[in-house]
Amino acid sequence: MIFKLLRLSVILSLAAPSLHAFAEERVYYCTEETSGGIMYDDTAENWRDAGFSEGRFTMMANLQSEQTVLKVKHPEFGDDEFSCSKSIYRDSGRLICDSNAYTVDRFIIDPNTLRFLFSRGSEFSFVSGTDSAGVFAGTCETF
Repeated sequence: MIFKLLRLSVILSLAAPSLHAFAEERVYYCTEETSGGIMYDDTAENWRDAGFSEGRFTMMANLQSEQTVLKVKHPEFGDDEFSCSKSIYRDSGRLICDSNAYTVDRFIIDPNTLRFLFSRGSEFSFVSGTDSAGVFAGTCETF
């Protein structure tokens, strides 16, 4: 009986670190509070300001990790994953995340304030389906 209890405690102690790491991944509910961008006007044959609408989206990540994967579900842009690492600039602690889908999308988030900046633009997938680029800023929260 004692042998079984010792064996169980060893198994649980080995599994505890992996359970702890899994528990730190959380779901965040994010709101874009402002946005801006540019768009090419084919009729006028020039660039103009673009008023993109703000929205809400969810993401899942471990924001306390030095390196993590951010999984974003956005109703307008679809699902995307971003590879993130902690910024070394001024020891800010912010996560700098680049899209894993062949785009130039970048997501920057401060794990302490949960403020984010999301920039989107690509030669393959523009914000509005035409030549365009956008920047979105807002805040995330978790419950």
